[in-house]
Amino acid sequence: MRAKIFVLILLSQFSLAQKIELLTIEWAPYVSKELKNNGFLAQIVKEAFHAVGHEVVFHFVPWSRAVKMAEDESYNGFFPEYYDEKRLTKFSFSHSVFSGPAGLYYNSNENVSPKGDYLKLINGKRVGLVRGYINTKGIDEGQGFVKDYARDDLNNLRKLQAKRVDYIFIDDLVAQYYISRHPKLKGLKFLRPAIEMKDLYICFSKSRSDSIKLRQDFNRGLKLIKKRIPEILKLHGVKI
Repeated sequence: MRAKIFVLILLSQFSLAQKIELLTIEWAPYVSKELKNNGFLAQIVKEAFHAVGHEVVFHFVPWSRAVKMAEDESYNGFFPEYYDEKRLTKFSFSHSVFSGPAGLYYNSNENVSPKGDYLKLINGKRVGLVRGYINTKGIDEGQGFVKDYARDDLNNLRKLQAKRVDYIFIDDLVAQYYISRHPKLKGLKFLRPAIEMKDLYICFSKSRSDSIKLRQDFNRGLKLIKKRIPEILKLHGVKI
């Protein structure tokens, strides 16, 4: 009898299985078409959904387009995203999937003092940002410095190397990934400590009727694979 009940529960679970359509970007080492299992964050997302019986498909597009396209009910949502209350009108946030170190990079040939408030440090300077990204409240709403936008992180790093900007705001793991693959960028350094450890989330589109259920399913799956996450990070060579 117990075996029969277990089979019925299993069949019920997989009869409710869905194909999850998530928009994302090239943001190595977190997620990329070029990386094993699409990167460590993508693997965590996949395994969490798989733990509750769902399959995931990733669609890689530029970031500003990903956010816009995710408003359409054709997609379940987008990731990875920092928390922003402004998104809550159209999206709901999952539990935090991972926390990454984010802050300022600078050209080591310049005389930079890491002491004091980072907003005082960038006052009067030119700061490289990626169009459509959420940074920190101080940077996104701040005045007194020039915001110089690029289409992606690699272009921002190249502008910093060429001294077209004084600083850039970037995730340290992302910067390390690009610097390790582009010798000309090796003179760039992270201003420690990180400004923030930024939590990364999936944003589920509220335009879909299944948004709440899928968010709950993902959060449940993420809890189920929690002990597996250190193994995933080790597999991808990620150290924090």
